[in-house]
Order: sequence, then C-alpha cells, then structure tokens
Amino acid sequence: MSFVTMRNDLQPICPAHHVPMVPWMLWLKLDVNVSPKPCYACATTGCCYHWDIVQGYFTTREGEHIEHDMNYWQKCEHDGLPMYVADFESQKSKRTWKCGQLGCTGSRVTEGPSKATAASQ
Repeated sequence: MSFVTMRNDLQPICPAHHVPMVPWMLWLKLDVNVSPKPCYACATTGCCYHWDIVQGYFTTREGEHIEHDMNYWQKCEHDGLPMYVADFESQKSKRTWKCGQLGCTGSRVTEGPSKATAASQ
C-alpha cells in the first residue's frame, strides 16, 4: 500500500487566472461536522478554484460540496494522482503539469486551449 505525501515546495497555478495559488485551509461541512481541508487556492477575488493532491483542481459549492473540474485534469503516469499546472505560456496556451507526490518526477506538457476554453468557443 502506498501513501500520498504531498511535496512542500509546490506552486500550483490557477487554471482560470494563470497566477500562483496560495496555501489555504478550506473548511468543508461533512454531514454535521465541519472539517479542515488543506489545499491551495487562487487569491484572485471571486475565484473559487482550489487544488490538492487527491482532488486535483476543484471548486466548492457553499462549502459543502466539492466539484471536480475535469477540464483541468491530468493524471500522473507514475502514481495516478492528479497533477497541477506548474507553468503556463499564454502565447501557445502551453501548460507544464507536474505531480505533487513526494519523490515523483511525473510531468507532462499540453498545448492549445483547455477543454473548458474549447467548449465555450
């Protein structure tokens, strides 16, 4: 059995605003309890994107429901965990994805609009 251990030097980029995300403590209501969920969040006012090593990119609805964003989903080929956007080049819409698992070197580069951008055109 392998354990998920997130590296502590991550700098995920918000998929919507292409700015670095900040460490965040999200409080989620689960049944009757409210529980903390460490993650990263976009600091842009009004943005609701978060990222963590288990959920990948996600948003929340009223602090109760996690909604996965499959438009920004890349799975690491080594451990199957969701990767994060580590670099974005706007001229080519080029995204460099990296795995956040401690000790994993998984990465991938994608170019072109995201599925979300392509679907809205």
